[in-house]
Amino acid sequence: MTNQLVVESMGRVNYGRLVGERKGILGGVLHERQELHGWNMTALELPQLPSPEIVKKAGAASNVSATDAAFHALVFTSERSADGFLEMTGWGKGYVWVNGFCLGRFWDQGPRISLYVPAPVVRAGVNEILIFELDGAPGACLWIRSEPNLG
Repeated sequence: MTNQLVVESMGRVNYGRLVGERKGILGGVLHERQELHGWNMTALELPQLPSPEIVKKAGAASNVSATDAAFHALVFTSERSADGFLEMTGWGKGYVWVNGFCLGRFWDQGPRISLYVPAPVVRAGVNEILIFELDGAPGACLWIRSEPNLG
């Protein structure tokens, strides 16, 4: 069994005394007091759609525990192309793509509850949603609504 460590870049400090402070893994990786050796890093270039190899390497929802970061692939059908709002209530934190187009990031801490889905992204027929859930907190379901949920 292999263990995975997911490190997310949440942005940069661009003011005050911490300007230019480095982020991420800055030294050795420790488990308890033991330094780990022989580990590999794979960068996920987000918001670009991850390649199928990266999705497989990072883990699909069907083969990881409920608390791990994972990709969730879903489909929905639409009669026509139309604007909509993808409601992420119940999900933790992560990224969403619809038909390869990055809608953006979501986080249960707010302030956003739903993500705008522009009409040109939605096709008549079958559409694909890819969600990268970082907190291991997948919601029970997704809703695509015609109006945003403003809380």
